[in-house]
Amino acid sequence: MKVFVQCLPFSTERVVALRGRADDIERCLREVFSILEQTPPRGQMCFYDPYNFDENLSSEYGLLKKMKKF
Repeated sequence: MKVFVQCLPFSTERVVALRGRADDIERCLREVFSILEQTPPRGQMCFYDPYNFDENLSSEYGLLKKMKKF
């Protein structure tokens, strides 16, 4: 599991990348969701808008360079 340090542009969201066997990924997701359900958000949440995609910085926040603005 890798949690990218850089938030998505103009948001408070981050990309989490998982890889491995399907049962391991499922177990990891269940644990992450359990922790998130028990932890209140800190500060104001600002959701990602794909319009703000920045190809030059996409590798820093975990998105693929082939994505395009809508």
